Amino acid sequence: MMTSTSLTESKPLKFAYSRLSSLLRTLEVTNLDEFYALTDVADFVTLLSTYSEGIARFAIIMEPNGSSIPGASDPVIQLACLDSSLAIAPLFKRFGSVVITSGTLSPIHLYPKLLQFEPRVSESFHMSTFRPCILPLVITKGSDQKEVSTRFNDRGDMGVMRNYGAILVDIC
Repeated sequence: MMTSTSLTESKPLKFAYSRLSSLLRTLEVTNLDEFYALTDVADFVTLLSTYSEGIARFAIIMEPNGSSIPGASDPVIQLACLDSSLAIAPLFKRFGSVVITSGTLSPIHLYPKLLQFEPRVSESFHMSTFRPCILPLVITKGSDQKEVSTRFNDRGDMGVMRNYGAILVDIC
């Protein structure tokens, strides 16, 4: 695919990042910040060429106006991984045992196929919120009207933590 659309062989590009790193070390470049954009491009083409054979594993997303400021031009190119097995493969290689747990991994038989592994043990536990020991509570805003969220990016937000603490104190 890469060869037919760009008329570039993918094999030489597989080593772009390592060759650039080697060149910068050989030349004893001390200010690597000046080469940040170039190393990003080399890393980008190395990833694309390494996984260019067979099915599409990456998508290139181009935003011509990625800026949040109206009228400002700030184009953005993103490389999105479409194959989750590429991300987890290094974990399977490094560790002898990997435990994957989640409340949302369903259907459970789909994940070994998607992540390309053979499970030794696969268990699914039926959970129900209709038990007397569980009291579901849906909260969208705290007492200060700030949004309360469990998103990963909001974990360090002091306002979110303060609202969760106040909610726990009120319930208990």
